[in-house]
Amino acid sequence: PSGSFILSRLSPVIDEEPFLLPEGECFRSSIGPISEAKNSGFMKRVSKSDWLQAALELLVDEGVEALRVERLAKKINISKSGFYWHFKDSDDLRKELIAYWGHEYTDVVINQLKQFPLTPLQQLTYIAKMVIENDLAKYDLGMQTLARSDASLSKLVAKVYRARLGITRRLFEELGFSGDELEVRTELY
Repeated sequence: PSGSFILSRLSPVIDEEPFLLPEGECFRSSIGPISEAKNSGFMKRVSKSDWLQAALELLVDEGVEALRVERLAKKINISKSGFYWHFKDSDDLRKELIAYWGHEYTDVVINQLKQFPLTPLQQLTYIAKMVIENDLAKYDLGMQTLARSDASLSKLVAKVYRARLGITRRLFEELGFSGDELEVRTELY
């Protein structure tokens, strides 16, 4: 599998074709179950990140209420039992979903900045360009709604936002801003 979702969308990556078994043969490994692909006659492996990316899409398209095992399994065309390979229950899915969103749509962006010798202004521009061109903010409203559903989830979402604000604050500080002007720029960016 190729690395993170965002990196695979932003940089040239050679993706391997998934390993397929003929129908009727079974395979189970530490990287996830293999389930029958609809009408293909072959089996497909559904990774944890596949489940999480599908859950993000459901969250955006249908809201928090759609984050149910049955609905998610139907979206990716796999039996519900495949869900339990990766998650204990729906609560575990929600926690993992926030961690996935935080990693793929915040940590990866921040780590990309370390790959290039950019000035603070160039870094801010790079972040804005990545967010806009890849529509990285499209999951934020759903995450905020999810955070309001449970105090422990709220803490996890807040941690992601603190990381975002932290990098932005640091870059504006390096540009010479301080005090109220620094805080306003950080919050508005």
